[in-house]
Order: sequence, then C-alpha cells, then structure tokens
Amino acid sequence: MHSPFEATDKPSWVTFGDEGLEQCDVFKEGNMSEEVAMQIVEQNIQECLGYSFHEKEPTYLWVVRRGSRKISGSGWTAKIFKVRLARADEADLYKDNFSDTPTALGSPDRAHGWARPGRGEGLGDALQDLNMVECVSPNDLRQGGLGDCWLVSAFAALAEFPGHVLDMIKPRTLAMDGRYVVSLFDYGKEKVVPVEVDDRLPKGAYGEPAFIKFTKDDEIWPCIVEKAVAKMAGSYEHIDGGDPLFALGMLSGCQDLIEFRELEKNRHWVCLKAEYRSCVPHSNDNRMVSGTWHNGDDGGSGKNWRAVLNLLAEYDAKDYLMCCGSHSGSDTTRNSWGVVQGHAYTILTVIKDIAGSGNDLIQLRNPWGSGEWKGDWSDHSNLWQAHPDVREAAKHQPNKDGIFWIEARDFFKNFSSIMVSRKSMGKNRAKKAANEPVSPPVKSSTTVTPPVSGSIGGAAVVPSGATGGAENRDEMSNVTTEILEQIEALHRTITETNHKWALVREALQHLRQETSPSAGTLTESRKGLPGISSGTDLWGGVANALTGGGAVHLE
Repeated sequence: MHSPFEATDKPSWVTFGDEGLEQCDVFKEGNMSEEVAMQIVEQNIQECLGYSFHEKEPTYLWVVRRGSRKISGSGWTAKIFKVRLARADEADLYKDNFSDTPTALGSPDRAHGWARPGRGEGLGDALQDLNMVECVSPNDLRQGGLGDCWLVSAFAALAEFPGHVLDMIKPRTLAMDGRYVVSLFDYGKEKVVPVEVDDRLPKGAYGEPAFIKFTKDDEIWPCIVEKAVAKMAGSYEHIDGGDPLFALGMLSGCQDLIEFRELEKNRHWVCLKAEYRSCVPHSNDNRMVSGTWHNGDDGGSGKNWRAVLNLLAEYDAKDYLMCCGSHSGSDTTRNSWGVVQGHAYTILTVIKDIAGSGNDLIQLRNPWGSGEWKGDWSDHSNLWQAHPDVREAAKHQPNKDGIFWIEARDFFKNFSSIMVSRKSMGKNRAKKAANEPVSPPVKSSTTVTPPVSGSIGGAAVVPSGATGGAENRDEMSNVTTEILEQIEALHRTITETNHKWALVREALQHLRQETSPSAGTLTESRKGLPGISSGTDLWGGVANALTGGGAVHLE
C-alpha cells in the first residue's frame, strides 16, 4: 500500500524501487530512452502496463503487457502507467440496472452499502496503486465475507492465463465513467454474452470491499467480475456457495465440463458431465449426469485413483483449467493435515515421477491465500532437503501464500472431487517463464544471479563481487539464525514423525478390526486409507513407516 494521492482524471506514472516487471510477456525491449518507453505504453495503454530496467543497464528497457507481475529484485526499477479517477460527486458516472435493486445484496447486513473505489467514497481512496488490471497473479486473490471460494478458486485457475483475464474485461484500465463490460458464458442462452456493470461495490466495515478483496497489487478486476457473476445470478446471495465447475465454464466459455467424484463406498472414482441450463448456481435446471471415460467406458464404471491421476497429468499438459474439492464438512474446520473441509482448491500443476524420483506431485492453491497442507512435501517438509533434484524440478519456494505441493496418494485421500474445463487455455504463466526466459544483456563486469523473489527473465544483473545482505550480518546474527533454523527443522521432524506414527497406529487398529482370518485382506478401508488388496505386503508397509525416511503410504 502506498501513500494517498489526489484524485484526478489525468494519467500519471508511478515508480516502484527494487521491483522489476516479469519478462515472459514483453511488448518491446531494447536500448531506448524512458521517454520512448513511456510513449510506447501511452499509445498502447489497453495492452501495455509499463516498463522496467536495472541500474547496471539503465538504457536497456523492457516494455511489458498487462498481466505481467511485479517481482522483487535489488537494483531494478518498475514504472507503471496509472489512470486517476475523478471523485464520484464530480463526475457523470454510469449506473447499472443491478446495484439499486432490493435483492442485489441479499441480506442487507452483508455490506455497508455501496461505494465506488478510488472516488472519495471511503473505498480504496488511499491506494496510489489502484488499477483495473495490472499484474494478474493467482497469488493475489483474497476471498472476502461471502461463501464463494468456488468462484475465487476458479478466478485463481484463470489467473494462470493472464491473457484470458484481459480478454474477458473491457476496459483494462480504470474506467473514467465507471462502466465495465465482462464477457461471461450464459448457460441459458448457451453463448458468451457481455455483462455491463458499474464500479459500485459492496462496502465492508473497514474501507475494503465486503466480498472478494482488491488484489495485493490493488487491482479491482476480481470485484468487477464477481459483481458480473452476481448480476447474472440475480443476487450476491445466489453465489454464496456453489460449484467450481460452474464457475470454470462461465469464465472460460467451455461447455465440455466434467467432474471426477469419489464413491465413499468403495473409494472408486466416477466421471460425471455437467448439464447447466441456468446462470443461478443452485437452480434445479443445473445437474450432473453420467459422463464417459477417456477409453469410452461409461462414467459410472468406477476407476482407481491412478487412472484419474493419469488423466490429470494429461489435462495439465493440455493446459485445462482444474479445481478440486475436499471432503464434505464446514469450511471452518480443518483435518489434522491442515486441509480445509468442504472447500475448493485450484489445481496448478501435476507432475508424475518428478525428476525420476518415483514421486507423483500435485501443486494446489487455497484461494484464501493461507491454510496449507502440513504433511509430506508441504512447504517445510524435510523431503525437499532430502531430494534436491525434486526441489529443483518443482522450483519449490516456501511461502505463506496458500500454495503447496502434495503427493498424489495423499491428494486422493484428502480430496473427493475434481472439476475440469476441457478447453486448452494455452501455456500458463509458469510454463511460459520456464520455456521462454528473457535475460538482460550482461557486460563483462557483471554477473547474473536470481532476484530475491521469483524470476525476472530468469535473472537480475548485479556487479561482480557484490555480496548479499546475509553476508553483511554480524557473526552473532548468523549463529542465532542457524540455531533458530535447526530448532525449526527439529520441530518439523518431530511433527512429521508423530503423523507417521499416527498413521501406523490407525493401520494396525484398522487391521485388527477388519481383517478376515482366512483372507488376510481388508474388504473396505476407513476414510483416509486406501483399500488393501489381495497380496499386498501390509507388514512391509508398516515396516516402511517405522524405518523409512520420506513419504509413507500404506496400500
């Protein structure tokens, strides 16, 4: 958050020190003056966000498209073009046919009326960085006081493809008249339609939106799209609770929507197909029917979780949008592994046999931006240090951002539904960054090292021989840091060991209760443990739990 600014309808430039702009979607780069870069941006304002450069190469500039993220990096400077809004009482502003209807908010106590952000009405007025679409990032989304995690998780999935967010909203900058058009799929009309809304948003108690929040970069696009979805549904109350699959179809325009759902009775998975006929999520006109498996089998014929995993990896390679749901329950409760119950998550990446390790990992995001998995391969699991090749392949960086990795077997124990929009969205942001790195020109007197967070074209330019902040700390600070890290590592080890012992005790108890004397197999498994099939070496699995480092899974 930045210092307050004086509202005006004149555009201006805002400078961000020690931050650069992601370079995987460059509009133009090369040796140029800042005046030329500014002119390029201002002439292409709906497409271009701003430009950045490094102090060691101040004449080499990158002009980037909207949707590119700001990333911390010493010596970098980012400059972004802003539109300043006139006060609400000083402008002739557009009013939609939704905000003034009595049913728009649902219960009147859901919000403290309506306010236009950045227009002197107490909503975002002190945000210098307020913008419509700037640095589209799924990490920036924050759910508010409405039960629409199903919608926010779909936003997060779509934000992996910034170009689609940009194509969905007009204009891409703050609208001087407060009028926005959002393109959404209308299930009743069976086509994409323009939904017109104004910038009046439900206001919370502390100068924030009552429902979905501004992004961490102070963008309002999630609030505007949420309002457009609520308008199509007839009320914000009608989008309090829903299905991520419904949102994926509405946002992407895809009609090939399927869900994999676990049957609790035998822990097999079935394939369902969506038949939506109404824009109201809970309408009786919307239903799920039996679909068809990839090999032509009827969707009602159960498949094991490995068959579903293979499809998820295939869908990830095809750049489909995917979300998942945890076991039923209240989203105010979490299981012992940190998974929020009755909650929707976004599936970001699926990697089978990562780095040849034999581990199948899935990356998820909690739309709350917090509340992560605490088991094997969680952010601070010792497995990352034990398997540096996996850490490198996963580009693992622990952060308190709601993003985490989970082993496939643990995923299928903790999540019971998977929603897929089978439409290719093109390469997502992470894949673009990995496959199309853009590095700055480097003189012989400089070296290339990664920036502090993320990657700006894969590198930042720093002078040879320069030392990082950690090396400048005094010796006592280093010793203290090492001790604290050792204590934290020991705590994590104890926690993981306790989890493994709990799993072993549960397996032994389960075996004692359900093992048939003649068969030696379990006919049904307790929720959270996969069925033990004939011929499985259960005791070998118990031995692995007692002696083996790394992931423990009893099958």
